Amino acid sequence: MKILHIADMTEFHIKIDSVIYRSVVEENKIDGVSSFLYSSSVTDNKNEFILGGDLNIKEFIKNEMPDLVIFHSLYKLNNLKIYPLLKSLNIKYAIRPHGSLSRAVFKKNLLKKTFFNLLFFNRFIKNASGIIFLSKGEMKQSFFRNGKNIFLPNMIDIKILESNMEKKTE
Repeated sequence: MKILHIADMTEFHIKIDSVIYRSVVEENKIDGVSSFLYSSSVTDNKNEFILGGDLNIKEFIKNEMPDLVIFHSLYKLNNLKIYPLLKSLNIKYAIRPHGSLSRAVFKKNLLKKTFFNLLFFNRFIKNASGIIFLSKGEMKQSFFRNGKNIFLPNMIDIKILESNMEKKTE
């Protein structure tokens, strides 16, 4: 199985304590799974699982034909450029909004988000194979559900959490 995660992250965020990066690393430990993380913000990368902005992501998708694409950001126009390709190739995709579908977040830039939702994002969300919420609370607070919702909490590495806490107290 091939999984492609798409997130807008810098090298700094990926290397420090990214839950998305850890998911990719752990998924690659499963026999028969190839998992990648693509971020257009990554420019200088030496990690085999991370795909950078210099890569033509559409060509990568056509050549690799992932079984599942997971979008980790909702309001990114790049996602809308990739979405028709996935649809034409019959590739399933899911959205992991990380809170961006909550009513509180939606109220910020309400007019702009309403406009873009009506024109673009409602169809993108509706046609997703699933929406992956981080908690039942996030799912409950979401203004949009497509009937194919699950909740899957982030993996938390206690060692990284403790290390970050120690750094903050120093």
